[in-house]
Amino acid sequence: MRRTLLISALGALVLGVAACSSGQSEVESTTTTTVESPTTTQTPTTTQPPTTTLPAGPTVQSIHVSAQVDGRSLLVIRGNEVGWAHIDWAAPGRHQGSDFPTMINGEKWFPVWPDTGDPALLHCNCESDFFDQLDPSLPEEPVSVSVDLVIGRGLVCVEELPTAENGWTLIVDFDDNSGGGPVTYYVILTLESGDLEASTANDTDCVTLRDD
Repeated sequence: MRRTLLISALGALVLGVAACSSGQSEVESTTTTTVESPTTTQTPTTTQPPTTTLPAGPTVQSIHVSAQVDGRSLLVIRGNEVGWAHIDWAAPGRHQGSDFPTMINGEKWFPVWPDTGDPALLHCNCESDFFDQLDPSLPEEPVSVSVDLVIGRGLVCVEELPTAENGWTLIVDFDDNSGGGPVTYYVILTLESGDLEASTANDTDCVTLRDD
């Protein structure tokens, strides 16, 4: 009897272990393993437009000159300096020994002349000192020159254009020899520079304006 109970107990134990094993297998078979793939962030590529360099435009400047002229004188411009080279009759501003200024862009300048013994410096073929405050300066490159005679009666001409050979010097001829006595001249010189192969003067580089 005891043997029979023992066998029955062992059988029940075996069946219980088998049931547990079966249940555990079913749980393991229904478990799903999920593997997450790494997330990759795409960075948008920005395409920059090509850089375009525009050519520099021309540089324009004006020089306003006002002076009492009697006879013929040359206005010499180089860099920031302006001076007179006098030829015929009284020097600019010096008629009958007077001393009138030359105006450069609104600035008064009283030229200093060599002592010739003649206050009027008649036909002296001499040069004054230089006004050294021209702003902006005459560029050291080819320029196009235009002459506008606002007040005057004789000829105003571009005598010499700036070049490397003459040290980038502009010379303007004030010729009042055709008139009698002094007269005030007011001239505007317009200079244009930039990408020029050589200096030029406009078609009216020698202008006249006569008083009636």
